[in-house]
Amino acid sequence: MNFKIFFLILFIIPISLFAIHDPVSIGAKSMGMGTVSVVGTDFYSLHHNQAALGFYDKISVALDYDQGFFADKNLSTKALGVVLPTGFGTLGVNMKYFGFSEYNEQKIGLAYGKALGKNFAIGVQLDYFRTFIGGEYGSAQAVSFEVGLYGHLSKKLDIGAHVFNPIAMKIGNQNKEQLPVGFKLGLLYNLDPNLSLAIEAEKILEQKTIYKFGVQYLIGSHFVTRVGIATNPSLFTLGFGLKWNKILLDIGTGYHQTLGFSPRVSLLFNFN
Repeated sequence: MNFKIFFLILFIIPISLFAIHDPVSIGAKSMGMGTVSVVGTDFYSLHHNQAALGFYDKISVALDYDQGFFADKNLSTKALGVVLPTGFGTLGVNMKYFGFSEYNEQKIGLAYGKALGKNFAIGVQLDYFRTFIGGEYGSAQAVSFEVGLYGHLSKKLDIGAHVFNPIAMKIGNQNKEQLPVGFKLGLLYNLDPNLSLAIEAEKILEQKTIYKFGVQYLIGSHFVTRVGIATNPSLFTLGFGLKWNKILLDIGTGYHQTLGFSPRVSLLFNFN
């Protein structure tokens, strides 16, 4: 293991994701809206609130790339997701990879969302986690789950709630590390068909609560703009999306006063 790799491992283990396998948001849309993620009934419910999949009816595949706040491409996050609506609910598979050959974190999720009537849905996801450290450390695995609830409170107001790793599973062989236990609660208000406001509170145990606010504005039928803010740490975000036939391209970035920019790009394909 060369010096650069050793330094990167020392750097990312304590602070890269605040905790090992931290449930960070996936997708450029979320980044553009201050990392709000628990509300909205689109494809990215697969990663953030599986209950909302119960209201999603498209066969879809998406690829996501997040450079993070680091200059080194080895510390990026890559994600893949597939959603398949069925007659008994919506199924999904998602995979996430963070790191590089000498240190990486992998997650695979099997998701299911089901609408119970027109206004309420529930969801669950079974998660497999793997952490690998090169040299004599090797790899470790763990299995846990996450659950979500979603509701249409009115024609304009939605609410979403999600719990990550509620059984507080740990990962490791000899010295086990605690996987994060996380809670999210959010509201989405559609002022009109083109303008949406979203707020969210996220709490990871033993960390400060993060408060988020995002705005999305649709311009015509092919272009959308987004801005947002988040706390702990302070983050200012913006992004945009382009739709062409069945393809959606989203680009977003957040700015941290110390760490700089964190660019993300997402490419979504709908098949129906």
